[in-house]
Amino acid sequence: MKQSEVRHFFNFRPEIERFRRMLADVTVLRLAFIAMLFLMLAAIGFAWLENDGKPWHQALADGLWWALVTVATVGYGDKYPVTPAGKILGMMVISGGVVIMTVFTATMASLMVERSIREGKGLETVLTNNHLVLCGINRNLNRVLDELVQNSSADEVVLVNNMDEEDFAVLKENLADKLELRFVKGDYSRETILRRAGIMQASSVIILADTSADTATGSLVDDRTILTTLTIKDLKPKIRICAEIVDEEKIDHVRRAGADEIVVQGGMSGFLLARGTSSPELPMVIKTLSDSGSDVRLDSKAFPSDMIGISFEQAMTRFLVEQSAVLVGIFRNEKGFSLESMLADGSAIDNFIRDKLKESKENFLTEGKPTSKLKMNPGRDYIIKKDDKAIIIAGR
Repeated sequence: MKQSEVRHFFNFRPEIERFRRMLADVTVLRLAFIAMLFLMLAAIGFAWLENDGKPWHQALADGLWWALVTVATVGYGDKYPVTPAGKILGMMVISGGVVIMTVFTATMASLMVERSIREGKGLETVLTNNHLVLCGINRNLNRVLDELVQNSSADEVVLVNNMDEEDFAVLKENLADKLELRFVKGDYSRETILRRAGIMQASSVIILADTSADTATGSLVDDRTILTTLTIKDLKPKIRICAEIVDEEKIDHVRRAGADEIVVQGGMSGFLLARGTSSPELPMVIKTLSDSGSDVRLDSKAFPSDMIGISFEQAMTRFLVEQSAVLVGIFRNEKGFSLESMLADGSAIDNFIRDKLKESKENFLTEGKPTSKLKMNPGRDYIIKKDDKAIIIAGR
């Protein structure tokens, strides 16, 4: 069993929260009040009818114990009525207890079934943690889910779209042993829908270019992606978002909205078509590396600590020998420069600018936006640094 599966197995929070919500249901509260009232009346009746000279508080305690044991049908036999009136009370308590337990059990079962049906229809609030929220639906949905399964990128995925509940049921059944799927139905650009999807507890978000609507054009689809990105970043600024768009001209807009990664739908088509005639091997290579069903994959991973400081050539050899993987590039996140570093000479104009920026209450001085750099084949003498990640071709 993988570590992620063990962590998911011992995660009782969602079940505890569901049970708490069921207990907070008005019908359950009414039944609980009726049951408590019934027990108290039975205890008082037993203490009154079967009191053999004991102090009243002790007789009442014995009566409560007898009532609990009788209603629960445990039947210890240490306390029991001996008077005719007490025996009549006992028969009434037994009959009433059976009715109350039956109604309570049926109510809880009904609530559980109703909640399960609502979950299948996408009407329930998601209660999990560290899940991935997948917004939108298009022809790439199944492929994205397959990749998540193959790369173990997420244990739980919450789909947010307007698909039919029957389609979701089929999809969930097909991935039952591979991925924990949940569903929230609605417009994923709305804050209320995103909150129902547990966006505040999510670890990352994928936004598909949703072309499911008949009237959806490329511009409208991308505008919805931008609005969704803005809404998510407003709710949870540090969450990682990967967005798919239709129009390449909208890349800058989506990036300014806060998307961390942007994929253009069909962005490789021109390259593959052009190379398909002159170099037919290249489209085959791209297809193999991106196909979740192939026996090799393009992947990224952190360098082991003992590789920090060695050359790219030495790292290539070690990856090939130790992991049967081919190191093809380096990826690194670098902190962006801050305005403080530009205003470091202490001149009067620099001090004036610094003071005005501080008055704005924004972190322009200390916060630089991080930048990502990809270096394919950076050179044999390139030295591996602490924040570098390895881009490798490895077996599945």
